[in-house]
Amino acid sequence: MPSIFPFVANKTRSMERELEHYKSEPYNGTPVALVRGTLKRRFSCIFTTRSQAEYDAAEAFHASHYPMTVMTFRDYRYYPPRDIDCRFVSPFREQGSESSGRFTYSFDLEEA
Repeated sequence: MPSIFPFVANKTRSMERELEHYKSEPYNGTPVALVRGTLKRRFSCIFTTRSQAEYDAAEAFHASHYPMTVMTFRDYRYYPPRDIDCRFVSPFREQGSESSGRFTYSFDLEEA
């Protein structure tokens, strides 16, 4: 079983599927529909006003699983929570203040 990311995002996760639709019109015959892309979902996760200890733990978790390792993201928007096997697909981004010890961090996931 993959490792579960241990913290809950407290901002809305945006979710999208990467699909492109084309209509091909050949010289002869019926027009053909072409769908390119993937049905895998992508998530953008934002974690705001978190303590230094959580920030450090999240950064370490990201470093150990980025970029190719499958991990589990527990989506608490549902009851009971749903587990989604994902991969990190972006670097760990952060904003914060050393003086306050509070940080905002984010990253993107793709369904495995």
